[in-house]
Amino acid sequence: MKRCIICGGKCKQFHEYFLKCEICGLYVNIDYPSPEKLKNRLKNNMLTASRKKEVEKRRLGKAKIQIETINKYSKRGKVFDVAAAGGFFMKTAQDDGWIVDGNEISVASVNWAKQNYNLNIKNDYFEKLDLLNDHDVVVFWNTLEHMHEPVKSLKKTYEILKDGGLIYIRVPNRNDNNFKKFVEKLHSFEFNPQNLDKLLNDNGFEKIFLKEIPDEDQPMDLLYKKV
Repeated sequence: MKRCIICGGKCKQFHEYFLKCEICGLYVNIDYPSPEKLKNRLKNNMLTASRKKEVEKRRLGKAKIQIETINKYSKRGKVFDVAAAGGFFMKTAQDDGWIVDGNEISVASVNWAKQNYNLNIKNDYFEKLDLLNDHDVVVFWNTLEHMHEPVKSLKKTYEILKDGGLIYIRVPNRNDNNFKKFVEKLHSFEFNPQNLDKLLNDNGFEKIFLKEIPDEDQPMDLLYKKV
């Protein structure tokens, strides 16, 4: 029987390839590709923003809002973007005066970021990287739900952050009412505000804010600090 990574509850079949924790409501994908298979599958993957200028412009605009939010809570320093795609956030942060670093498993996206933004994004999984604990902020923007082991991802984040450093997350907000409408086979986990708050608290982070966003795909934004 599979146990929940957050609360230890029993996970029971809920969907064709998702289990659901009967205590905290975490959804767990039991058909998610292994790290090796996923990296190979996505090696040529690029977001639409890397192919269409109008979409790139919108993504850069969203990144500007991200940076403006972070700037309210942190002085400019060093930021790491987990699964940075084409580097849209990294470019915006760098233009704003931040020292930027990031990773991405898609070779195509890493190359695109280098050619278009002159960014050197690391082509490997975040958890495998050898990083110093000199970061002021770590960003998971629509990426934590893709992590094979979110607990390991958060422990790595804690390790590389300075004391009081920030973790900024955007993920889908899923419950029984919207899960089937937005089900994503390439999401390893689906969270709700309560279980994600517990996951962060249990791994050394304290809430600054947790906001449910009334967009069509119903995400939530979270800003926490290392304590």
